[in-house]
Amino acid sequence: MDASFIQEYFLLEEKIAKLQLSDSKSLGLNWVEDFSIGSVVEGKVSDVKDFGVFVSFEKYNDVFGFVTHYQLGGITVETGSIVRAVVLDVAKIEHLVDLSLRAAFVDILREETSKVDINKEKRKKESHKELEVHQTVDAMVEIVKDTYLVLSIPQYNFAVGYASLTDYSTQKFPPRQYVNGQR
Repeated sequence: MDASFIQEYFLLEEKIAKLQLSDSKSLGLNWVEDFSIGSVVEGKVSDVKDFGVFVSFEKYNDVFGFVTHYQLGGITVETGSIVRAVVLDVAKIEHLVDLSLRAAFVDILREETSKVDINKEKRKKESHKELEVHQTVDAMVEIVKDTYLVLSIPQYNFAVGYASLTDYSTQKFPPRQYVNGQR
């Protein structure tokens, strides 16, 4: 798909979020810096529902985390428990952070942080340094959103990426259906 199409979507989302905040007394979008894609965050399970788990963050009372059952990776959590999860997506307008507890993400980060000389950007650099523009990769669907997919690339250290469900030419057509875990 055309990368500029999804880039425009994220730029528009940020503009809308800033406009919504212009009337409020909120701190703005500063919270986004603490939830970079691929980083590990700690939160408290605030609610467990049939469709997923809600997580609250001590530092931000107006930002919420969400873990789908697929992203729980077979782990059972209870209300009030503390979890360390990997950030997969940030919805600035909704103040929502999509998280994963799947071993594929958490174990890689645990291995990297156990090494002495690791800095926060190493995973990002290692996972992207071999990727090239227009390269074909095997990606796995992690989250299905209304207009885009959150993907991981297993052979590149589970790097997280995005793919639009449509492009400039196909936006009026019904989108193809995807499911979590699909390759």
